[in-house]
Amino acid sequence: IYIGARSLSGAAMYAVSAATGANVWPAPAPLPAGFEVRSTAAVFSVAGLLYVGLGPPAASLGPAVGPSAVVALRLADGSAAWSGPAMLPTSPPPTGLTVGYTGSGAQPGPGGVLPALIQAAVFVAAGPNVTALSAYTGSPIWDRVLPSETAFQGPPVLSTAASGGSTLYLGGASGRLYALNSITGADATVSLTTLAPVTGTMALAGTALYVPTASGLAAVDVTSGGLIWLSPQPAGSGVAVAGGSPYVATPTGQFVGFSRQF
Repeated sequence: IYIGARSLSGAAMYAVSAATGANVWPAPAPLPAGFEVRSTAAVFSVAGLLYVGLGPPAASLGPAVGPSAVVALRLADGSAAWSGPAMLPTSPPPTGLTVGYTGSGAQPGPGGVLPALIQAAVFVAAGPNVTALSAYTGSPIWDRVLPSETAFQGPPVLSTAASGGSTLYLGGASGRLYALNSITGADATVSLTTLAPVTGTMALAGTALYVPTASGLAAVDVTSGGLIWLSPQPAGSGVAVAGGSPYVATPTGQFVGFSRQF
């Protein structure tokens, strides 16, 4: 279990065994001065890396204040994996990180242009920005500003974990849903329906994107972009999926599960 916390010497990340509660690293991993953890972490187990979204301390943060950053730590001991933090100079703190794959750009070759090279990437949602960073170096791959949004509710949701291009799904505080191409950051071919304000982290199961909103839990078909169903209870948390069925908490303290067909 990876936990961001404050210590006497500043912000740090802790690695704790889920089985015993014992510390896994020799010591907590110190984070850059002036920052603290502001999002859930993302793990890239294939490379043995952990990614953490940073921002100014919550007590000092004003609306839409930057800068923010992303750091990479080694799962083995918490040591820094990049030469320094990947800075996001004008972005508020990240609301979520996701690890996936993207292309590094087309390259010239014999007989023409070769397809885009596939590389691992960290996708960061921060304020109205969605940014793709190299998972191994932290260097930027692309950045997309969606000016209709002030913030996204949770990390981007990937259409696939396989190595190759995928679709990123994001839900905004405005109620708009976005589908972006992971290789370029451009809009995907399917336009998704607009809902009530999104209130938590979304989840994808098959072709159904489950979106917690102020009006209820919505199931959206990502192939057509249309609404499949909407629950009568407002959603008060992010969505968890087990066995293909979504579960969500309500503002009244209920924990509700739904069949895939509702």
